[in-house]
Amino acid sequence: MPEELVRAEQLIFEGKEEEALEIITNFEKKDNLTPEERLSSLILKGWMVSSYTDKVGETTYQMSQKLGKDYESVEALILNASESLFNSKFDKAKDLLIKAENLFSSLTDISSTEISKLKAHLLEAGSLIYLLTNEYTKGLKSATQCLRLWKRLGNKSGVITMQIVFGFTNMMLGQYDIALDYGEKSLSLSKELNFQMRIAGSFTLIAGVHLYSGNIDQSLEYCKKALSIKELGNQDKLYIAVFLGRIYQVKGEIDRSLRHLKQAIPLAEKTNSIHILTMLLSAIGDAYRIKNDYENAEEYLKRALTFSQKIGYLFEMGNHLFELFLLNYEYEFYDKTHQYVVQLKELADQTENRLNNQAYLLAKALELKASNRRRNRADAEKLLYQIVEDKIAYPTSYHQSIIALCDLLLEELSFYNNPEILAEINSLITRLLNYSEKQHSYRFLAEGKLLQAKVALIEMKIESAKKFMTEAQRIAEIRGFNLLAENISTEHDILLESQKKWENLKKENAPMSERIKLASIDKIIERLSRKREIETPELINEEPILLLIMDNSGVTYFNHPFIANWDYNDLFSSFMSAFNTFSSEIFSKSIDRIRIGENTILINPIEPFLACYVIKGRSYPALQKLTRFTKAIRENSEIWQALNRSVKTSEMLELDKPPALKTVITEIFVS
Repeated sequence: MPEELVRAEQLIFEGKEEEALEIITNFEKKDNLTPEERLSSLILKGWMVSSYTDKVGETTYQMSQKLGKDYESVEALILNASESLFNSKFDKAKDLLIKAENLFSSLTDISSTEISKLKAHLLEAGSLIYLLTNEYTKGLKSATQCLRLWKRLGNKSGVITMQIVFGFTNMMLGQYDIALDYGEKSLSLSKELNFQMRIAGSFTLIAGVHLYSGNIDQSLEYCKKALSIKELGNQDKLYIAVFLGRIYQVKGEIDRSLRHLKQAIPLAEKTNSIHILTMLLSAIGDAYRIKNDYENAEEYLKRALTFSQKIGYLFEMGNHLFELFLLNYEYEFYDKTHQYVVQLKELADQTENRLNNQAYLLAKALELKASNRRRNRADAEKLLYQIVEDKIAYPTSYHQSIIALCDLLLEELSFYNNPEILAEINSLITRLLNYSEKQHSYRFLAEGKLLQAKVALIEMKIESAKKFMTEAQRIAEIRGFNLLAENISTEHDILLESQKKWENLKKENAPMSERIKLASIDKIIERLSRKREIETPELINEEPILLLIMDNSGVTYFNHPFIANWDYNDLFSSFMSAFNTFSSEIFSKSIDRIRIGENTILINPIEPFLACYVIKGRSYPALQKLTRFTKAIRENSEIWQALNRSVKTSEMLELDKPPALKTVITEIFVS
């Protein structure tokens, strides 16, 4: 290979593709280049990340065949396979790669370094094919071998590519910690090389990991980071569109979700990225399902299925069939659901893919569960336990199977009034929580905690139910599920308002059916099983009554009534009684509110102090204000120092002493 092209290849290895392209372009301007030199320069262009879809594979293959160059023919076949892959021609890509491997095995008189480079290119293309066709075990094996070779050969660009492949593969397997680790590794190396396209690709991977693991706000942040890079490739742009669509669905902003998803369709069609087009159409169908628009939901899901069938995207075929099953299951169109069960069975038998097999088993179990016959429901329970006890193939199937089992057991509990069934339900919820925490599936973790609270109510463990609700809300808030957090807070308020009813049921030893009804457990079951979406509660601003700061012994250092001439002695006395009872739970953040009469006291510890906000009305908006207030106290040195001085002098703070306190209260509670 000419010296210029050797230098260009080294620059490609270092991710400096613009410099490499400049050298290759200048080289191609030379007079009297041999056909072999022209072929080498064109193949080098094909190895660039920015040239994956430039259709150099077929051209270089024809040239290499004409020149009788077997080594270059293998390179050309690999390039052609990569181009076919990114155009969603999976079968063609596999056939071309097999052809390349067969020709590679017949090569002789080639240096060990050149053989290693060609082997690495074969493994890289193979790992990408396996990733997009959901053959993850094979993909990880190829990627491991390829990564080892690229490191030995000093191909840093190839190392980044394999790190991203590892990341996406582990993300699809639900191994979010591993996926995030590879995303951070690829980002670090990409930044070291200032390789902008791979920085964008790493941002895309990290955004996806955060989305599927439930870190919604962080996912949105990385989507925006990726979009800020001008070198962002078309594939990454499309993935980001899918991620943004899903993010806004979780946030309850369905119209915004649809806008992002639909805007990306022309690009997917233009670049022939059919595999991502199926993801876009599926997400659009899901958005319409959330809007209770059956016709549009079915139309887009069917379009997604048609495209996935067209390109042989087997995993997505199973996914779309299951989505269509669930859509019709939610509307109780059981004739249609049976058709999809049959198709899922055929696909599972055809592919022997564990993901598709679990989708079939779950669909069949849900179909049997919908039957009124006891025998069918017993068979449904067996299938659901089969999924739960099996080695987990897909997190969603595992989650939904546990929820369906809980639903069956709750019906059995209501009918037979046997408290022993609660132990089985709690065992399933513990599995759900443990797996959700392990996989960082934070929405399921928060919803699972709420379900745990509802079951605690059925067991008449009212204080435990409050703690679980507080934990559930905090998980939802920290992970950016604000709409879910609002719903959980509303559930908590309803519990406090109905506490006397619960206490009466406890005294009467009421039957399980009454407890289940009062707990409204059906709503959380329906939401977790996708029959009901998170509702947007009507948030009415609270009526503020009193704001105070005290220490862990109950000594007050500041109180500010929002109502003129208001005497809080009786309320404070009641609060202190509750405080003494729950002080350990309050300071461990297990309790964030106490109900006294018509008033709610919201609590936020800022060690060694406690901020309390007394209100009437719904708690969620008020809790956000109290959180802002405690943060301001801690971060404002003037207020914090004054508060600590008051501990020594026993003098209470006043509204304008220190002046910063009045400013903070006005901005948060009055403005």
